[in-house]
Amino acid sequence: MRVFEVSKPLIFRDYLKVLETINEEPTLELTEDGLTVLTMDPGHVEMIRLELPRQYFDIWSVPEPVKMCLNIKELNKVLKRMNKQDSQMQLDYDHENARATFTLISDIRRSKSVPTLELLEEEIPSPRIYFKSKTRMILSTFKRILEDFKENADHFKLETTWNQIKFSTDSDYSHESTPIDKENDNILDHHVEEESTAHYEIEQLLDFVKSACKVSEVVNIEFSDSMPLKLDVELPQGSMVYYLAPMIGV
Repeated sequence: MRVFEVSKPLIFRDYLKVLETINEEPTLELTEDGLTVLTMDPGHVEMIRLELPRQYFDIWSVPEPVKMCLNIKELNKVLKRMNKQDSQMQLDYDHENARATFTLISDIRRSKSVPTLELLEEEIPSPRIYFKSKTRMILSTFKRILEDFKENADHFKLETTWNQIKFSTDSDYSHESTPIDKENDNILDHHVEEESTAHYEIEQLLDFVKSACKVSEVVNIEFSDSMPLKLDVELPQGSMVYYLAPMIGV
């Protein structure tokens, strides 16, 4: 069964690479409305929700809901060889034989068929948290800050005041801090109902942010005192929302 066709497949590949940073075997849920992926990392520290509406796809044919669990890491072995000549991607799903086939179309056709995996029965709840601080900023700037910190520490402190967002970290040898006022060009919006402070692990967050930089330029950073970090990555169509659990007792 032909499920979808999409032009600009390089972008869709990059969405899959973002998912891989969280879970190598996510479950894709396909309905008449579009594609949804809600998955957590094995340690239940990170969670991501990706939604792409049917309008994102050139052809979308899902007469009844389908769930398929795929090994994204294995699939990306062939997708990473994509180039600008590949103008289209197709997905065919063989439910009877439990296989998904991705086909790349340029002057030639290249197909990769992978088995679908057994679906996990684990129910993943969507967080219902009211965040007190929200900053809309340039995503590549956020990435640069995390890359600087990673050289000296494994976690960082995030703080907000009424007119500033501040990133900082301490190690045995140094203290680093990057305060950014809301008037700075890297800050597109800054709204604080209550000044907040929380600590988060760097490495896993940075893996996600690096991949997200390939699909977006802007991120909404939301958090409250000692609460999960929420990153709402702005997409041209659909949505990508990431959560990271806080470090407690730091």
